[in-house]
Amino acid sequence: MATYVDKIKIQNDSETYTVEITADGKLKVESSPASGAGGAMQITGQNRINIAAVSATGRLLVSDEPPEPPEGTTPVDVSEVTTPIKNGGYTDTVYTITNGQTLVLERFNAGTEASLGRIELYYDPNGNGTGMTLIRVAYLNVTNTQFDLNRFYVGDGTRAIRLRSTNNTSTNNLQFFHSFSGYERNPESGEV
Repeated sequence: MATYVDKIKIQNDSETYTVEITADGKLKVESSPASGAGGAMQITGQNRINIAAVSATGRLLVSDEPPEPPEGTTPVDVSEVTTPIKNGGYTDTVYTITNGQTLVLERFNAGTEASLGRIELYYDPNGNGTGMTLIRVAYLNVTNTQFDLNRFYVGDGTRAIRLRSTNNTSTNNLQFFHSFSGYERNPESGEV
């Protein structure tokens, strides 16, 4: 059985916030008089930190910070701007997973100034572009996009992650941006 309330209060060491849903369906956040207008609080989760701030008008503003690699791991951030040739030409960026390490993929970003761009993220078990498994694809129309991921792959010195940018326009010299980030760690029991 659900319990309904008119307002809830969120408190930290120095501030109190009252949260309610207004008649028009908006989330309204007010800070206590002692804390003044605005303020911010940190909301933490597994490997993530979000900052929630309250504006002077009572709006809740949330900032999703990039994932932080856990302590004792090696950060991985692969990004590149490429210019694949027109009419289906593509460029690849390949990252070989370190032998004996597990790569944890956390985020995939893609952007293009082309109206018919495609950017794909693949797991490449042979490291040579054969037998690949598609992880995520972004079809872009002069836009940027971002996906949060939670995938892991164990390296053997050959296995790789491949970013592929494809230009489906009839124009050369258009820029494509692609990236992924995460971290490498020691494999856990059962990971192959």
